[in-house]
Amino acid sequence: MAELVKVVDGDTIDVRIDGAVERVRYIGVDTPERNQPGYQAATAANRALLGAGPLYLVRDVSERDRMASPRLLRYVYLADGTHVNAALVAGGWAQPVEYPPDVRHAAELRALAVTAAREGRGFWAAEPPADGAMSYGLTLAAAHIRRGPGNDFAVTATLPPDTPLTVFGRTAAGDWLQVRAPDRTGGWLAAGLARLNVAVEAAPVVANIPAPAEAAAEPAQAPMDAPRPLALLSAGGLQGITLVVVKNDGREELLELRNGGPAAVDVGGWVLWGSKGDERCVLPGRTVLEPGAAFQVATGDSELTGEGYKCAARPIWNNDGETIYLRTPAGEQLQIEATRVR
Repeated sequence: MAELVKVVDGDTIDVRIDGAVERVRYIGVDTPERNQPGYQAATAANRALLGAGPLYLVRDVSERDRMASPRLLRYVYLADGTHVNAALVAGGWAQPVEYPPDVRHAAELRALAVTAAREGRGFWAAEPPADGAMSYGLTLAAAHIRRGPGNDFAVTATLPPDTPLTVFGRTAAGDWLQVRAPDRTGGWLAAGLARLNVAVEAAPVVANIPAPAEAAAEPAQAPMDAPRPLALLSAGGLQGITLVVVKNDGREELLELRNGGPAAVDVGGWVLWGSKGDERCVLPGRTVLEPGAAFQVATGDSELTGEGYKCAARPIWNNDGETIYLRTPAGEQLQIEATRVR
């Protein structure tokens, strides 16, 4: 049994055990640090949970962390059985973080983080605390983590849907996010593949982003005997947006989104991907298509012939037939069948 002496922050406390004061770091959770948004709110949430009664500290495997002044690593419980570590995650004030071998409650904490996000608790609430909200996220689909912000950077991991994320930064355009998963996999994620608790602009812009290694050339695919053009979508499309393959031949690939509807549509964060690969193109933030306007997405050796952006230096669509999907951040989706188009 321990006596609370001081609440240090959202995941750290000082306690008295047998007359000696010890600093305790909660296992499996992470809250905002000093000078990060939400630091005061997470600290207050921790204080409110702890109350004034006795605390019960439970060890996993490790006794202490490796800080200069090693802290006890513990799961903290109240007299009524409340697991404080888990309650902070369930309340939306903390994200799960795993440091093996101390992972006894890892699966439980991940599940609680997903529920907190879906139910709008804590930092996921519509109205953020007075000192702001730390940027948290949740993957919308299976998503690659890359070494840098773009499809030309190497893939270092693939996250399943509903993976809780802590967001530490973004590109200036807001189309890529610097994130950390619970298992401490870190890197860059296309913004359209995650739901955030705050606007993308709330995350700081990362400086000194490295350039990708030059992509290895991929062999051109053998020509088809009878190439056929791609049929356009029905006039309605997705919010008035239709998707057209302008070119898909060898290493030349060019797609075009066209707004055939009566109103402007913000397609920033919309995601393109294919059925025969796992590459994704995320449209840059704040890309607004006025009625009648078009926006191109080039990959491989193709160059833009109008407004648009270059998604990747290597080809990513299959010339011999592939379904290409276009998805909004809200989960609306359309698909077209792409074949060779010269």
